[in-house]
Amino acid sequence: MFNKLFGGGKKDKPKEPKAKIDETLQTLNKKISDLELLTQNLDVRQKNLQEEAKQKLKAGDKAGAKRLLTKKKKLLDQLKQTEGAIAMMEEQKMTLESAGATKEIIDTLKATNQIVKDAMKELNIESLEELKEEMEEAKAAQEELNNFFTDYANEQMDEVEDELKALEEEEAQKNKNAMPVANKEEINNFFTDYANEQMDEVEDELKALEEEEAQKNKNAMPVANKEEINVEKKNKVNNEEFNLDNFLNS
Repeated sequence: MFNKLFGGGKKDKPKEPKAKIDETLQTLNKKISDLELLTQNLDVRQKNLQEEAKQKLKAGDKAGAKRLLTKKKKLLDQLKQTEGAIAMMEEQKMTLESAGATKEIIDTLKATNQIVKDAMKELNIESLEELKEEMEEAKAAQEELNNFFTDYANEQMDEVEDELKALEEEEAQKNKNAMPVANKEEINNFFTDYANEQMDEVEDELKALEEEEAQKNKNAMPVANKEEINVEKKNKVNNEEFNLDNFLNS
């Protein structure tokens, strides 16, 4: 009881690195799966909005069609963002899997080294010289292995440094070519122009739909009105009666 009050209770044992890696990979896989379902849903929704906009245009509701096309554009932007997030998570997943493999290699090397140490303990005094030689060989092999991993790590760091330098030069060039900060009026004009560009895109797509529907109506066959159909039926009946009278009289 006193242990619980003063913080002396049993603490959770920290997770092993391998367990943390596996848990994180499971989380990444679930997030990627969820985002893939989201992209499918967004794609279906934007296609449905396209069809609904066509129906609105057919019904003469141009404003309604414009609203639907605006929603469709926002869904497409969200779809692109989600696909970008999936790509980033996939890359992080590959990095984590590589780290896990490296951790297993290191653990194997440690276990092997411990076995070597345990074997050396069993040697007797008479074989001391032999033991010394084996220890020197093991030490040399260990140093060679350490040098191998050190050289590999240095090569990786050189690549990272080169990439970092390239990014710094790129950012420096961007900052060099950057325009001065706009004042309030310029900012307002920027957002106004952006909104006009978005509306122009919607207007172009709406115009395309109108032209498509106009072409369909132009190619459609004309339908006779009710009065023309009645006159045609009446003439047909009169002709049949006339032919019947001629037949009887003959």
